[in-house]
Amino acid sequence: MRRAPGPAYGLALLLLLLGAARAALAQATYVDEKYGYTIRTVPKWEGVPVQPTEPHTVAKWAAPRDERGLPGRMFVHLFEVRTDDADPATADLQRLLFPRARSFQEWAERHRSGLKLEAPGTVDVKMPGGGVVKASLYELTYAPERDPRFGPPPAYFTVIALIALPERQYAVELLCAEAVRRKYRNTFLQVVQSFTLLGSEPKDNKEEPAPRPNSAREAAREEARRRASTDAERVAGWWYVESENYFIVTNTPVKKKARITELHAQLEAIRALYQRDFPPPKPIDAVSIVRVCKDHESYRQYGGPAGSGGYWNAGAKELVLFHRGEKAFARGVLFHEAFHQYIYYACGEINPHIWYNEGHADYYGGAEVIGSRALIRPNRARVDTIRGALRAGTYVPLPEFLRYSQRQYYANAGLCYAQGWSLAYFLNQGIEAGHPWSRIVPTYYKTLVETGDGEKALQAAFQQVDLGALDAAWKEFIIDKRMVRA
Repeated sequence: MRRAPGPAYGLALLLLLLGAARAALAQATYVDEKYGYTIRTVPKWEGVPVQPTEPHTVAKWAAPRDERGLPGRMFVHLFEVRTDDADPATADLQRLLFPRARSFQEWAERHRSGLKLEAPGTVDVKMPGGGVVKASLYELTYAPERDPRFGPPPAYFTVIALIALPERQYAVELLCAEAVRRKYRNTFLQVVQSFTLLGSEPKDNKEEPAPRPNSAREAAREEARRRASTDAERVAGWWYVESENYFIVTNTPVKKKARITELHAQLEAIRALYQRDFPPPKPIDAVSIVRVCKDHESYRQYGGPAGSGGYWNAGAKELVLFHRGEKAFARGVLFHEAFHQYIYYACGEINPHIWYNEGHADYYGGAEVIGSRALIRPNRARVDTIRGALRAGTYVPLPEFLRYSQRQYYANAGLCYAQGWSLAYFLNQGIEAGHPWSRIVPTYYKTLVETGDGEKALQAAFQQVDLGALDAAWKEFIIDKRMVRA
């Protein structure tokens, strides 16, 4: 008669299974045929899309949460050693804004201030056919340089391997808080040692040329589709959907696709309202990328600024936001940031004055979508702040506010955002048709589109306006909700 396994046997079996599971997880390998290498990844770290403005990072992973207040990150960078210098007279804007480097060392001078690569060791990197190449290996503590007024800089533990080939250099970079060095050191070294070159050259920019598009709009759509599909192909968990004006790229779980479908419909509805109020002088060719991260941590890993709910990155031609629990607030952030995206293209890839841009972004941020229509509503997040400031006399006088710079606006963001919203709401909703002030918003827009000059637009919009009378009527409307009569 067989005896049932005892507790010691069961515990041993459990430990064996757990060990096997950990080993399998540690062996997860990322195969990058596009850039010609394979590498193991850190267990439980998730792939993160690379920012489209980053010319050298080709793959990125992030720890699921910060440890000791600092993020854990893993990067693979690629540098073309023999790149030609860009001619400033002919180089495109992207190349000028995001210049290329010939090596990790050169790139680190701009992006890793305080990093000192000294006294390297070596590690063998596997080559196709069984050969090896010696790579430089650095294992060090890294403290980014920063203003001492903000206290001592954080201390990172980092492992870096530089694989130099005749025409290119790969760099594998891993970092975590110095305080958790012991937890990650062996894993980081195993990751570096797992780097293996494939037999083919990197495929980037070597694909067969696509058929010539029939229009600028078609070209923009194909570029947006290429970017969206690249993330879906290269980073696990990311996928995309497309409509007339938007490609939504997301890592929202597919089982929650209905959330993305709803968001997509709302985007097209608010877009129709933007176009009605700010008709573009010519069709907008741009097809916009909207990146919706599944949660705040995913948004932060991608590069979302601290304290923000979303942002429009003109350089990357991308709107980025994240899912949050409260639907109305999430919708408000979406409509706010999507306006920045729309007005940038409608004005000819320039931005209006900060009060006009942020004020109208918050104006549409209060909208509500019913069916397929977007309807303007007061932005409840701003009402109490501006009413309190108007009653206390702590608001910014209009002549000064109209010429505020972005820095001035952000220096007192709570008040300025509320004041910008209230002014946009008053100029669009608080003035009857036919009143001279009803031309302020469209005159500014028309002049900006025609001249590309914000100062000329401001002068044209307010040249015959008594700012004292406007100030009084605006305050009365916002406090008492009274309409201005012609």
